[in-house]
Amino acid sequence: DRKGDYIPVDDIIDVKRHNFTPVIQAFYSFKMEGSDQFRMLSMPFACSTAVLYYNKEAFKKAGLDPLDVPVTWEKLEEVSVKLVKAGYKGFTMAWRPAYMFEHFATVHNLPFADPRNGFESGDISLRIDEKSYVEQLMRFVKWAKEGYYLDFKKNEDAEEAFANGSVAILMQGANREGILKNQIAKASQHFELGVSAYPYSSALVKEPYALNIGGTSLWVLADHKEDQDKVKLFLNYLASPEIQAEWHQKTAYLPVTLDACELTRKSDFYATHPAHAIACQQVIQRTANLPNGLRIPEYAKVRERISQAIDRVMEGKDAAAEL
Repeated sequence: DRKGDYIPVDDIIDVKRHNFTPVIQAFYSFKMEGSDQFRMLSMPFACSTAVLYYNKEAFKKAGLDPLDVPVTWEKLEEVSVKLVKAGYKGFTMAWRPAYMFEHFATVHNLPFADPRNGFESGDISLRIDEKSYVEQLMRFVKWAKEGYYLDFKKNEDAEEAFANGSVAILMQGANREGILKNQIAKASQHFELGVSAYPYSSALVKEPYALNIGGTSLWVLADHKEDQDKVKLFLNYLASPEIQAEWHQKTAYLPVTLDACELTRKSDFYATHPAHAIACQQVIQRTANLPNGLRIPEYAKVRERISQAIDRVMEGKDAAAEL
């Protein structure tokens, strides 16, 4: 309903020349009315995905190998049993709707909403009341009762519990790595921060699919033709491999171009920055099938409703009915 307000970015810059990361380009590309051709309408900028952070010292105290990190939900439960025996809560997460359901959907190639997660036109309906989602939420209820999972309504409370050493594992965005290290230092904790991939269920897939992304993009306003040459220079500058690589390396946001990813790889940066490397592996190197993201109008309000449903299920309400 605001089509005339913006100019497609691919009208301004040569998208093919910049070699945008396919999953990220697809997220910001739309079919234009009356055409089957996809156009990149906005310039991706700060895009991130999920990772699993863990306390290496807690793993050692629990008799676990800090290099053998759980990559499946089944293994995560086994590890949490030992962490609880060692005096820790097993794991927690920020953004519960995202980490319980949204990432869970894409890593298993499960539809989250029709039609095609909101990427096709039509009335949108969520599919989170289906069996896989209900069973996953009930696992969280079980894990919470057994002390393996600590449930927080606020993202900052989850991060604080991890930073102060009471919870051994946190699922949060790759872009939060530097912030978490600062929080750990402020909490006078001295454990080494480990990073691994968001887990998948071996009962659902043999290999995990590409994770979904979220973030921000830059839109070019129409009716400013006198500024378009300057806008073109600016967007080309932002999309250049050197600038994208610098932004990626300093923030742990994903590189929005493959050239920036390759530049970073050649510099051996990933050898000492696991959050950056794992984020790229999960999004860029894995197979993507369903759209890796959601296009649901007013989704902040939808997420709030999902959070309320999670609260009620944690209090004992029926999971299928609430979802």
